[in-house]
Amino acid sequence: MYLPDGTVLHNRTSGSTFTSWTNFKNFCPIGNCPAAPTVSVNVTMTDSGSNGWNGNIIGFRQNGIIIGQFGSTFTNGSSLGPISFTLNGKINTEVVATTIGNFTNEIGFQLKFSNGTIIHTRSSGTTFGGLTIFATFCALGGCPPSVVTVSVTMTDSSGDGWNGNVLGFKQNGVFVSKFGDGFTYGSSHGPLFFNILGNVETELAVFQFLSSNYSSTSIPMGFTVRARNGTIIYSQGPSFAFNQNTVFSSFCLLGNCPSSRTSIIVTMTDSGKNGWNGYVFGFRQNGQIVGQFGQNFTSGGSYGPVNIKVNGSLDTEIVVVQTGSNPTQIGFVVKLINNTVVHTLAAGSTFNSTTVFRTFCPTINCINYAVIKVTLADSYGDGWNGNTIGFRQNQINVACFGQNFTSGRSFGPLYFTLNNVQTEIVVCQGGSYRYEVGFTIENINGTVIHFRSPG
Repeated sequence: MYLPDGTVLHNRTSGSTFTSWTNFKNFCPIGNCPAAPTVSVNVTMTDSGSNGWNGNIIGFRQNGIIIGQFGSTFTNGSSLGPISFTLNGKINTEVVATTIGNFTNEIGFQLKFSNGTIIHTRSSGTTFGGLTIFATFCALGGCPPSVVTVSVTMTDSSGDGWNGNVLGFKQNGVFVSKFGDGFTYGSSHGPLFFNILGNVETELAVFQFLSSNYSSTSIPMGFTVRARNGTIIYSQGPSFAFNQNTVFSSFCLLGNCPSSRTSIIVTMTDSGKNGWNGYVFGFRQNGQIVGQFGQNFTSGGSYGPVNIKVNGSLDTEIVVVQTGSNPTQIGFVVKLINNTVVHTLAAGSTFNSTTVFRTFCPTINCINYAVIKVTLADSYGDGWNGNTIGFRQNQINVACFGQNFTSGRSFGPLYFTLNNVQTEIVVCQGGSYRYEVGFTIENINGTVIHFRSPG
């Protein structure tokens, strides 16, 4: 890895392994980067059975990412430590169970700052499980609210999984996680756990809709989303209808989330006075249809106004979603909530299925996003064996790839929409045979951003 002037930043050669918390290199691309406000935390471990921790491992988690862990080397005896960790003191830190072994009731540990102040003490005598959060602390004070954990439990009354339908959590117009793609059989699945930003408005929405896999619009899917303390955020039983544009719920877990949604008003006309004859138009943001109109305009010369809510901070395209007949009879007017006319299509106009009628920002300042293309390779031909790579922005893993690459030599291309801010390419999860892993990352015009060759 080089800077533009040829300075070598980092050179990794094949042959060595890495883990999901490996930090390959810290560097400042242009120099004079402010140092993170760090603190030292000392850990002392005890075991009442005097035989080490029996495979149990505890870790520090910041912004949903494990940044350090302890216990893996505590294999015998009654105590180990102190061991020192350096943490960012301005980020909320959770002390969590990362690996569950045997005899959790024997485990004890104490965390201290370097000045001797005790952060947390756990005494032996009680058991714990894989979702345990022992303590949360902000070392230097003033930590902003950040990542929270939600759980999802899924059901299917037909007993055959979700048949390719996938839901997800969307923030700032971008899906930050999804669920259902792994629910391929049976009547229940989960709970699954997701770390999302708690101080950003979150939509529970449809990531992929495959209506053809069901015989009717009454779909046998059900799911429940819960906060970490067990509070139900949203629950939906079986036999309900939805489509690609459905938003089930919008919520703010930590409160005071700035609202990002705004209304767009559409009025439709048809000069033939028989509705739009199958034509449907929509609003597209980040390559996804987020709202549509015309599907209910089946007769008469006018319809609306219709109020469609979209993310107001994203560039929005007016596009054709579905074609029909008699397109020259179609007319519509799109307005913002303040009555500003965004676009007018008059009857008699011509267009085709790929026409983008207008691109506009529903509010004032739209976020700048970029589309990234990723192609995966495996030198052995058996997929990535559990390895996943991803993009990290502002210390949050915003997307990961490789989890579905389970066989073959190549996979993709995949496309990700990312906020146009400083982005790191990181390991989301370490699996087996990492030296077989290769991938190419390009921007939308084909320029290679990063290439990793297997080996």
